[in-house]
Amino acid sequence: MKQPISQIVKLLSILVFTIAGILFSTLPAYAQTPQCIHGMRIIGEKTIYLSHMPLFNSTCHSYQVLLEATFQEINMNWISKVYS
Repeated sequence: MKQPISQIVKLLSILVFTIAGILFSTLPAYAQTPQCIHGMRIIGEKTIYLSHMPLFNSTCHSYQVLLEATFQEINMNWISKVYS
């Protein structure tokens, strides 16, 4: 039985979209992650902390990082002016 060309095109379209859906749904998580914006902070006066601000509703920012930092010969007045 011959099938009209329009039915063949429809079947091929369904097949292509099905295969594409399977391929894209099995990509690793990092390949599907959209570009994210990082929130960073420098906190403190005597003790300085570096902070990565968490966004718990975002897959690429669902963690928090706090680091205690020390600087050699730091001018706290300059930092206060820049970051206040």
